[in-house]
Amino acid sequence: MQSIKCNKTTLGKLIGWSSSRYNEYKKSDVIREIIYYVERGLDCLHEYRSGCYSESAHTGRMKCSWSGGQYTLEIKDGIARLYNFVRDAEPQTPECFILEKPLANTFFLPAKRIDYQVSKWGVPSGTYEVKGQNISYFFIEVDGLERHISKDNCIVLEG
Repeated sequence: MQSIKCNKTTLGKLIGWSSSRYNEYKKSDVIREIIYYVERGLDCLHEYRSGCYSESAHTGRMKCSWSGGQYTLEIKDGIARLYNFVRDAEPQTPECFILEKPLANTFFLPAKRIDYQVSKWGVPSGTYEVKGQNISYFFIEVDGLERHISKDNCIVLEG
């Protein structure tokens, strides 16, 4: 197994993805999500499917290592692996790469307390305890309700 850096450039060259409007995810979304989960480092299993057919993808004319848009990210015991298949569709030449965790986090921000800078959508600005997060949002509690606020509008006070 080859080890590669987990960043946008490396994953962008490795992953082939259709730009079809019928796909659930865009290629950039898949790459961001993979990086987020590798940065987070918790055990997980995620499958991604492009769901398209392209003649050039199957004859090797695409300029990417893998084609077909079927990938599995598995993180187990802190080791992240990216496979070029999903459980029910394995290619003739299965490959696996170990993804090296980035030195600095881009998408996963370990935060216990944040300062919300903007008063928006019924959430006043102020300091909040973080209940959870995903790629784009922190989850906080306001007046007994869980609210999702954009990470772009926050400063991490305690990690």
